Amino acid sequence: MLRGKQHEVKSTIEGLEKELIPMKEEVSVYYDQRREMLKQKEAAQYCILKLRQTFVEMNDMHDEYVSLLSNANELARNKDVAALRKLSHQQFEEFMSEWNHPYVITFRIIYKFSILP
Repeated sequence: MLRGKQHEVKSTIEGLEKELIPMKEEVSVYYDQRREMLKQKEAAQYCILKLRQTFVEMNDMHDEYVSLLSNANELARNKDVAALRKLSHQQFEEFMSEWNHPYVITFRIIYKFSILP
């Protein structure tokens, strides 16, 4: 009687273990999907960070541009030709410095495509 019970319990355990195998495989698939989703989330967060940094840089450039225009308008309104020439020369020097810099090829490319017709 004890052997019969033991055999019955053993067969039940074997049956449950067989049922457990596909469940383990399913869990493994879910873990793989989760891992992939976490990688995608990390990539998206990195992209958002880069976009925010670019936005801040572009805002800073815009503020600098508005300030420069405001300054030039103020000098023109006051008819301060010498200061306007000095400002113009300073801007030209900054532009040429960036244009001729050997490591800033992207500046030239962006300028050619966005500014020149």
